[in-house]
Amino acid sequence: MPERTGPRFSLSFWGMVGAVMIALKLKESMDDCKYLRSSENKAIDRAILSDKQVSTEEEGRIALGDGEPSAYRDVEGNEEAISLINTDITVTRPKRKRAKCCMCCGLDCSLFWKAFGIVVGIFVVWNGFKLIKWALTPSPTGLEDMPTYSTSLGCVSAPYTYAGKPTSFNVPIGSENADHGFDIRGGAVGTITVLEGQPSATKVTYDVTIRSNDKSLLNDIVFDHPVDQDAEVKDSHLLIVTPRPSEEKCIRYDVKMYVPPTLKKLHLQSHTVSHVQFDPESHIQLDDFFVTLFSPKRLNMILPPQQPPLAQDAARGVRGRGRGVMNVRVHPTLALDPASPEVATLRTTSGSGRTDIFYVTTGAHVHRPISSTHMSSMNADMYLTYRDAQYSGLIELAAKSYTATGVSKIGPPDAESQEKWTHWVGDEQGQDELSIKTRGWAGVYF
Repeated sequence: MPERTGPRFSLSFWGMVGAVMIALKLKESMDDCKYLRSSENKAIDRAILSDKQVSTEEEGRIALGDGEPSAYRDVEGNEEAISLINTDITVTRPKRKRAKCCMCCGLDCSLFWKAFGIVVGIFVVWNGFKLIKWALTPSPTGLEDMPTYSTSLGCVSAPYTYAGKPTSFNVPIGSENADHGFDIRGGAVGTITVLEGQPSATKVTYDVTIRSNDKSLLNDIVFDHPVDQDAEVKDSHLLIVTPRPSEEKCIRYDVKMYVPPTLKKLHLQSHTVSHVQFDPESHIQLDDFFVTLFSPKRLNMILPPQQPPLAQDAARGVRGRGRGVMNVRVHPTLALDPASPEVATLRTTSGSGRTDIFYVTTGAHVHRPISSTHMSSMNADMYLTYRDAQYSGLIELAAKSYTATGVSKIGPPDAESQEKWTHWVGDEQGQDELSIKTRGWAGVYF
């Protein structure tokens, strides 16, 4: 069922302007109420003050002296006494509201422009913060949620081991094609490590450790492979079948595969959650190498080898199709014949997960012609970096949208022309070829 989420609330720019206008209008109304209330209080205070200054009947009587009447005083002589009488009453003038300064068609627009300025300021500050955060944040690689090799699978400290110790045995390779296949099925989780065998080895050697927290589960382990003998072998393979434990129980495998120098074709398959790793110190030379992980769970992971040609397919996980995430650095091997270097062929196919490909060659060696094809069966973002590939040739860029640097665009083809090429780098007549096909976005960097 699709995941349901609650209603999302979002406010547009003009919606924020309207909200700020309402807030400013409410503030203006509150200020008017305070102004009227203050005016009323001041009027009451002035009335009380006037009442206090009115003389009462007793205070208004004039006291007449018993002696002789006072001498006559003219106006000039009485100026000094008059100046001592203070008849001024302090009266505070009410504050006048400012006249409306922004009128348009008889309407007051000042409130709108205040709100508009406030919202613009908020947007500038917010987007400035996001810009600074973006500048300080490292560029994503698609591997931010990458599981930790081996330990993220769990069941590491299960106490019971199949046969009480690691199981070791040899499997002869195919007589006709010098090939071998590996597959594991069931409900276990585990790791598969590919290592270089002994220089004199002619068979595939396995070291297998299977452990569980329930001893009874180990009784249902099945191994299927040809008998270790010198007879002709048409189908060289190892199949391991494990039971499916309940939620509170677990079963885990750790497989080490030692590849002999006589092996030419190898296909690793897993129908369980697996982490596949190639020993970085081993130098394995194979003509064909396939890794296929069928489990739909996100914990699947393939850590690629340094040298052998590899075709890999993960239904869901880190690297491959479906929702897999791919992040690969490609280093082509040296040319066997420097006078006539063979073509370096690379093919990748992804699904809806992000793809990052870095193609790197060494300028000290003879350049092998590049023939690369990158396809996305869905709409995944593809980041293809060929800056260090010494690329010189044509490019076919068929994407819904793209970003390309360091490329030159080929003019529109003639009506009769069936050429698929859209861009070129270096020399348009160069030997390198790059084809990109996706229904999503592609970034191509030279």
